[in-house]
Amino acid sequence: MRFYELLIGIFIGLVTGGISSFIVWFIVYHIIVPHVEFSECISKVPDENGDPTYRIKIENSGRRPAIDIKINIRYRVKAAHDSKPLKWLITYIPFSKDKREQIPYLNPVRHKHKSMREVIPLLINDATFEENVFPDDIREMYLLGKLQLEDLFSIGHDHGLQVFVFCYDSFSGTRKIFKSKIYTLSDIRPGKFERHSLNIASKKTAVKKEQTVDELN
Repeated sequence: MRFYELLIGIFIGLVTGGISSFIVWFIVYHIIVPHVEFSECISKVPDENGDPTYRIKIENSGRRPAIDIKINIRYRVKAAHDSKPLKWLITYIPFSKDKREQIPYLNPVRHKHKSMREVIPLLINDATFEENVFPDDIREMYLLGKLQLEDLFSIGHDHGLQVFVFCYDSFSGTRKIFKSKIYTLSDIRPGKFERHSLNIASKKTAVKKEQTVDELN
């Protein structure tokens, strides 16, 4: 075999191996992976005391389970305070009382529409609204435990709430980051989420479910 034929063979082998490795890497890290999706709206329902509670729902629409999931819920508003110029005020809203903000795993729902989806409560009155940072009326309602999401969306010139999900691919161990849309006042909807979707149940659906429960009782 001539020398140049050997070089051509080596070159073809390197190119073929590189392309094959890239295809495998792309499939493993970009196609067969978890993918977190978020509800388009924020659910608003009363608790046992009649006070409003707010929730967002997520699902893994990918092809592999997501593990060691950490969730950050960030509220920000651009507002002036104490005659100071406009600036961004930011706080993080917990969804768990212990503030660990983690979920162990989230199975994919791609071919199993009845699989697990996670409802994330927004514990607004467990967040931190620092003195001399947020407006006094917001602070007062917060200290009384009566602060509502609509109150936060009523201040400032530009505001929003966004959810960030950090998780690991159960197979490759690769860390993935997903973020929701920026929710605003118009995204709050009364009603519970449908059991097997990210949508909020219509009033007719909710009434039918209540009637079914009454008949069973």
